[in-house]
Amino acid sequence: MEDNAGYYEAAIHPEQINIYYCTTRSRLKYIGNGNDNSYMYSANDKSLSNLTKTRTANIISRKSKRKIDRAVSYITCTTPTKPYYNHKRKEVVKSYLSFITLTLSSKQIHTDTFIKRNILNYFLTILRRNYNVSKYIWRAERQTNQNIHFHILIDRYIYWANLRAEWNRCQELYGYITRYGNEQKEYHKDGFKVRKELLKQWDVKQQYKAYLKGSSNNWNNPNSTDIHSLRSIKDVRSYICKYVTKPDEESIIKGQLWNASENLRELKGEREFFNGHLNEEFGELMKHPTTRVFQSDYFTVLNFKFGTITDKRFSGIFASCLTYLRKRNLICDNSVPLILSDYG
Repeated sequence: MEDNAGYYEAAIHPEQINIYYCTTRSRLKYIGNGNDNSYMYSANDKSLSNLTKTRTANIISRKSKRKIDRAVSYITCTTPTKPYYNHKRKEVVKSYLSFITLTLSSKQIHTDTFIKRNILNYFLTILRRNYNVSKYIWRAERQTNQNIHFHILIDRYIYWANLRAEWNRCQELYGYITRYGNEQKEYHKDGFKVRKELLKQWDVKQQYKAYLKGSSNNWNNPNSTDIHSLRSIKDVRSYICKYVTKPDEESIIKGQLWNASENLRELKGEREFFNGHLNEEFGELMKHPTTRVFQSDYFTVLNFKFGTITDKRFSGIFASCLTYLRKRNLICDNSVPLILSDYG
C-alpha cells in the first residue's frame, strides 16, 4: 500500500517564506532490477553534463543568482546601522554596509586561482581578525586591462585609508606594489607625463594631482580600492544583486566567480510545521498589502520586506526567523534591538 500521507512545512527567511507539501515517502527513484530494494537519486542528462562542463564566459547561473540574492537579503536584514566618524564631513554619521572594489596595482602575473587563494583570502582574513567583519559576499570580474578585480559587500564600515593600506599590504606580498612603483618611476623619469589613455576618466589636472601625491610617497600607496556609497540607494538588495550578477561575456575567470562568508552559504531557513498559531500568521501575512504571493499546486512563496514581520501580528514568524539567524551566527542578542530600531 502506498504511503500518501504528508504534511505542510515552511522554510522561513528574513524576506521570504516557502511553504510546500512534504510526503513521508522518500522522493528517491527506484532503479533496481526487481530483485533488490536499493534506491538512488535519479539525475537527468543536463545535471550530469554540469559535472564536466567548461565555463565559456563569466555568467552567473540562475541557481547562483538565487543564492546571491538570498545571501544579500540576509546581510542587509541583519546588519544594523552604526555610528562612525566621517573624516571628510567631520561629523558622526550612521553607516550601514560597505560595498568596495579591489584592483591589482600592476599587471597580473599570477593565475586567477592563485590571486583568490593567496591575496583575496588573506585580505578577508585580516578583515575578520582586525575589523570584526563577520559577513561578506564577493564577486570576481575581469578588467579591460585583463587583470582580475573584486567587488565585495561587507557588514561594517572601514575607513578608506585603512582599507587601501590593508589591500596594498596583501598585494605587496607578491610584489604588485613594488612593480607598480617601478612602472611609475620609469614612466615619469623625466617629470610629469600625461597618460592619454586615461583622459576620459582623468583630465590633465587630476592626473597631475595624482602624480604629485604618488611621487610624494615614493609610489608605494596606489589607489587600488574604491568604496561605493549606498547612502542614496533605496533598494540596496536589488542594487547589489544586479551589480554582482551582471554577465561578462568577453572574458573568463578561472575558478570561482563568487563566494560568501560561511554563515551566508547554503541558507535553508528555519523549518516550521504548520500549526494553528503560525497558520494564522501565514494567512495574515499573505493578505498584507506589501506581500507578493506566488502559488502553485505544490508550493507557495511569500515575498515581503523584513520590516513587515517585525510587527507584533507576526511574532511567531519573526521568532522563528531570529532562531535561524542565531543558529547561523548572523545576529547576537545585543544586535536585535538595533535591528528593530532601524525598522521603527
